[in-house]
Amino acid sequence: MNRICTATAVLAGMAMATPSLGEKIELATGLIKGRQMTYEINQSWEIEQRDTPQAEPRTFESEVTAMVTLKVVEVDDEGNARVQCRFKSFSTRYEDQSGPTSLAFDMKPDKDATGVATLEKPLAETTFIFTVDASGKAENFTGMDEFFAALSQTEGATPELFGFFRPNMMGDVFTQVFSCDGGVGMRETGDTWQDTRRIQFGSAGAIEVSTNSTLDIAQDDFAAITGTTNFDLYIPRQRGENVPVISLGQSGGEVLTRWDTKNGGLISRAANHEVNIDGTMGDMRTVQWQRAETRIERK
Repeated sequence: MNRICTATAVLAGMAMATPSLGEKIELATGLIKGRQMTYEINQSWEIEQRDTPQAEPRTFESEVTAMVTLKVVEVDDEGNARVQCRFKSFSTRYEDQSGPTSLAFDMKPDKDATGVATLEKPLAETTFIFTVDASGKAENFTGMDEFFAALSQTEGATPELFGFFRPNMMGDVFTQVFSCDGGVGMRETGDTWQDTRRIQFGSAGAIEVSTNSTLDIAQDDFAAITGTTNFDLYIPRQRGENVPVISLGQSGGEVLTRWDTKNGGLISRAANHEVNIDGTMGDMRTVQWQRAETRIERK
């Protein structure tokens, strides 16, 4: 697997900055009322599909880059918050056998815009609202109706180009900003923890995605955390008719995170993973390899 970086070299460079605290530190969500943060988000996917392992692949590529400003507008006594989100820029690209499609929004709408370019105006004018619980989980997105209505009425606004705006996708991104992969709380160097979620495949089963994190460096202004991602396949004990048979090949990933130990919240995160799935239904077979990378950085 292609790795993000040589973790030991990166961590060694980080450790030279200031002495380690040598005591417990708090990995906090950073949910402070009135706080405003700007993040650049980069996500890319590459998929190869074959009918057999030896067949010529069909390839699909997707890339999204977004700049967002987040403002914490409300925090209750339990640490749950409401957060506003505004997009400062957004670009997306998708390519398959028919060729590439791309667009870029700088949030300065063109008066003569046509087609998918007309979506820049509703996106620029939209303020999304979502909740974040005390553990850092982001969900319950609202304020998106006008933009979604424009998406549904615009020819060429395909899920491949605008899938980033699905609430579950946005929730996953912003959970990474506030949850430290499930590590929020008091920690000390060497501590480990696990964050797990499931991706359902309907009646065919589910893949459980587990990120195992370790606090490697605790500085007076940031913490360095490394993680490995494991994928486990769960299938029904009794398979019904017309249900695909799925197997999971070699899969895994890595994560490198820098966390703010002064005010809380994400400083930067780089993650990659690859998944190999083999699915058969009757005489039909699909062998799929997928690689995904995510980079989030506070600006």
